[in-house]
Amino acid sequence: MELKINICCHKPAGSGRAIVSILLPLYQKMASEKTVKFIIGAAMVTVVLGVAGYVLVFWHNYNGCQQLEAEAAKNGRPMSCADIKAAAKATGVDDAWLRAIAHAESNFDALAVSSKGAQGVMQLMPDTAQEYGVNDPFSPQQSIDGGARYMRALLRRYNGDRPLAAAAYNAGIGAVTRYKGVPPYAETLAYVDKVMALYARYREAMGIRTEVPAR
Repeated sequence: MELKINICCHKPAGSGRAIVSILLPLYQKMASEKTVKFIIGAAMVTVVLGVAGYVLVFWHNYNGCQQLEAEAAKNGRPMSCADIKAAAKATGVDDAWLRAIAHAESNFDALAVSSKGAQGVMQLMPDTAQEYGVNDPFSPQQSIDGGARYMRALLRRYNGDRPLAAAAYNAGIGAVTRYKGVPPYAETLAYVDKVMALYARYREAMGIRTEVPAR
């Protein structure tokens, strides 16, 4: 059994007791299960109930492919990490960065629609989708390709400054220009923090040690 819980993007220090205190109440509700896997941010945790009632916690590197493929199977829109890798290679935008954006935007759901009208895996607004040639916003491949090209433009605009590019992706270029930096909107501040944390996790899980600048 797997639960996807977007509550934290950081691996806790020490023995893992802090995370157990969060997960154990959920685990206890599923007494019939002996092993439960949780996805927290960009890390996967396996919790096992021991014979004496104690809990063992195992951390695994989590690169997003598992969640992406699970969402694809659920909504019937074929999608894999190969689609993100292809867009990264075509645009020069870091693969891990695109995964972080897709994760933060839609949780890899190709059919996601926001209250503001953003659509698809990369949550492109209709005008942006049209500008980047995305005819079907719910096609994972088109959405990822369009989102990657849009992100390349943002990274170029802000000289590779990832927090500014993420802020513009979330709040718009106009808002970043108006505030001469990351807009002080609660949603945008939280979004930038989440994307940066996910990016660090994905880079770690993928074994990336150096930045890959956008071309």
